[in-house]
Amino acid sequence: MRSLNSANAALLICHHQEIDELVDEWTPEPLEQPLTERESLDLASLPVIAGPTGPKPKLVGSGKTVMNFASFNFTGLAGNEFIKQKATEALRKYGLGSCGPAGFYGTIDVHTDLEKNIADFLGTEDAILYSQAFATVSSVIPAFSKRGDVIVADRSINFAIQKGLQISRSTIRWFDHNDMKSLEEVLESISKESRKRRAPLTRRFIITEGIFERDGSMADLPKLVRQCRQDHQRRANLIHRSNSSISTSTVSFSTKHSLSELLDELVVVSPSFTMFPPPRSIC
Repeated sequence: MRSLNSANAALLICHHQEIDELVDEWTPEPLEQPLTERESLDLASLPVIAGPTGPKPKLVGSGKTVMNFASFNFTGLAGNEFIKQKATEALRKYGLGSCGPAGFYGTIDVHTDLEKNIADFLGTEDAILYSQAFATVSSVIPAFSKRGDVIVADRSINFAIQKGLQISRSTIRWFDHNDMKSLEEVLESISKESRKRRAPLTRRFIITEGIFERDGSMADLPKLVRQCRQDHQRRANLIHRSNSSISTSTVSFSTKHSLSELLDELVVVSPSFTMFPPPRSIC
């Protein structure tokens, strides 16, 4: 081993043999300290699921069937034989890639077929397929509202909706979670401020979730619709975000495909509010 020059003694040039010797002598330090006896026992006591995760998996060892509240596979589709068969057929036809949205690899027949199937299922004219649930609502809200508009939102809306509010650059006002009295007071205060300043009429939106991602509670959509209908002067539009992975799958009956359809009052569209999704379903 020799130095490159006397001015920079810290810079060394090593021969291949010397590098091999250094590597052989090096003993890496552990990234974490070894587990204590208590930690090892705690780790060993954790239940292990056999097979795909789902709402009622079986545990390794005991074979006991338990309820799983920590899985998004609440419909059990991850272990469905028909789904696995179709997934295998798709792999053989299209191959395997790191992702599948149209925005990454271009639109192919499976994208258009899925949009048509979703539109038929929801009874809408058409559907738009987004690459991710987070991107959907954060993109749709700015498409409706802009700078100068007023958005009145439930305090418990999820992070994706909050980002959509930020991007819209609208004026944001909040009402207490699922509290119709609080919503009425906020709408009334907005009307009073507008009359006091003699400001021009602006578009106003009420934004909520069908089933809230944070706590699983359901929005009282009939009351929200009546709130928008009764006060035409406020001209508040209702944007209802129906989480496709939660409300459409959870609130699913023989003839009711989503929370909006379950609540019949949302089917009627009046001039005083706009039902979301509009004629083109956003999925």
